[in-house]
Amino acid sequence: MAKREVENSQAPYRQVADAIRASITNGTYGPGEKLPTGKDLADEYGVAINTARSALEILRQEGLIAVRHGQGSYVLSQPESGGADAENADVPSVAAVHQQLAEINRRLAAIEERLNELAR
Repeated sequence: MAKREVENSQAPYRQVADAIRASITNGTYGPGEKLPTGKDLADEYGVAINTARSALEILRQEGLIAVRHGQGSYVLSQPESGGADAENADVPSVAAVHQQLAEINRRLAAIEERLNELAR
């Protein structure tokens, strides 16, 4: 399997988490599907296994995946909006809010890094 390139503007574990999140969002990994192992992800992205595990932990905290000890990591089902009340129809899921916060944090880190570079 060819190694994937990741951006250099943020920590490697965040880059890997972003790439996996994108694969979940675009349907590459569907609900209930098992993700590659930490070792496989480390090989795929050219990072240390602990970096891959940290990326999976971010996605677990965001509510996108479940980690089953000894079994692996699985994509969680996204809540369907079809049964939502009219007043709750526009309320984003917890996973969506976590994803938005992760994107804001990524952008903030990039801005802080740029500011630090300008201050040198």
